[in-house]
Amino acid sequence: MDSFKTILANADVALMRNEMLEGKEYKAVPMVMLKEGVLSGSAGPTYYPPEQIAKAPAGWNHKPVVVYHPTVNGQGVTATDRDIIEKMKIGIIMNTKWEDESLKAEAWIDVQKANKVDPRVMEMLNNQEIIEVSTGLFSDTTDSVGEYNAKRYTQVASNYVPDHLAVLPDKKGALSVEDGAGLLRNEDDE
Repeated sequence: MDSFKTILANADVALMRNEMLEGKEYKAVPMVMLKEGVLSGSAGPTYYPPEQIAKAPAGWNHKPVVVYHPTVNGQGVTATDRDIIEKMKIGIIMNTKWEDESLKAEAWIDVQKANKVDPRVMEMLNNQEIIEVSTGLFSDTTDSVGEYNAKRYTQVASNYVPDHLAVLPDKKGALSVEDGAGLLRNEDDE
């Protein structure tokens, strides 16, 4: 798996760049956030159809990038809360688009804040490692049993309301690096 990460990262590292925003130093890092598929999230196996993912990509822009999904008393919460922003936010999502059957964007990582919140993130980026990510969104779900790519689901998600992107330095995302998602990635597996 480590050689898999390194090979893919080397292809996209040239796309990572330094940027300034509001007087702060950022790393603009390409990523694949979401693709059609069955994801096992907090509500069980849910199918995410491409027409719903592609509906409004710009709605993800300027949403917070945080380390891990925020929770209070074990329940998932919005990442737009002031305390969450202070403790967990390391950047924002920018330049989101639906392209090549994937929701792609850039995570603009605030270098100083990332080093304060979780230095592993910058260390992994500097080492050109693809990092697992997970989208945080609210949606409507409809009970519907089916199968997509040999994965069974019990509901279909629609009408997404983007909230955040969670960076997972030591966990696997529901749509994992192996599935073609991740930070420091701009293309599907090749």
